[in-house]
Amino acid sequence: MSLLQRTSVAGSRQVASGAFLARALQSYQAALLLLERGMLADARNVVRSVVETAVTIAGLAFLHDMPRRLAADNNKHYKALATIMLENPLFEDIMPSDEKEGLRLLLSEAETYMQKPAKLSLEQIANEVGLGRFYNLTYRPLSGDAAHATVDSMRRHIESVQGGGQKLIFRPQVSDLVPTLRFAASAILTCFEAAAESFGNDEMQTFADGWSERQFKELGHPDG
Repeated sequence: MSLLQRTSVAGSRQVASGAFLARALQSYQAALLLLERGMLADARNVVRSVVETAVTIAGLAFLHDMPRRLAADNNKHYKALATIMLENPLFEDIMPSDEKEGLRLLLSEAETYMQKPAKLSLEQIANEVGLGRFYNLTYRPLSGDAAHATVDSMRRHIESVQGGGQKLIFRPQVSDLVPTLRFAASAILTCFEAAAESFGNDEMQTFADGWSERQFKELGHPDG
C-alpha cells in the first residue's frame, strides 16, 4: 500500500486504476484472513473479486474506451434500480408521488446526456486485453464452487459417513487451501502488472516481478 501511496496520479484513468488497485489489495488481505480461519468458500469468493478487479485494471491500461464502458455499466445499474422503484408494484408504497415524478424527470433528462446504459462483459474485456486464459482458469472455477449457490458449493458442507449415508459439516476446511492461495497470488500479481502499465511505473513493475518470484517459488504456478 505504501508503494501505491507514493505513486503520482494524473487523469481520471489513473485515478480509477489506483482506486481499483487499493480495492484489490484490501480484498486480497481479506482473503488471507478467511483462509486462516479455514473459510475456504468465502475466501475463494473474495479472490474472485480480486480477479474481476485485475481484469478491470487491465482494461483501463489497454482499452481506450474502458472508462466509457465502466460508466455505461454504472448507468445501467442505476437505471435498472430506478425503473424497478417506479414500475414494480412491490415498491409502490416506498416513494411519495412527488419523488416518483422527480425520478421520472431525472431518468428522462439523463437519456440526453449520460453514457448509454450497457452491461459490461468481464469475459470480453479479459479476451481483449490478453487475459482470456487467466479469466477462464480462475474466475470461472471460483464462480462455480464458491461465489454462487451451486451443487459444487453445497458439497463443501456434506460428508459421506462410513456404512453409507451423509452428514452436514460445518468446520474449518483445508482441502484446497494451496490452490486458493495460488489463485490469490496470481490475481493480485495481475493487478500490479496491469497497474504498472497504467501508471508507467517501473518501481511497481519491479515490485510485481519480485513478488511473483517469491510467491510462485513457495506455492508453484496456478496452472500447475
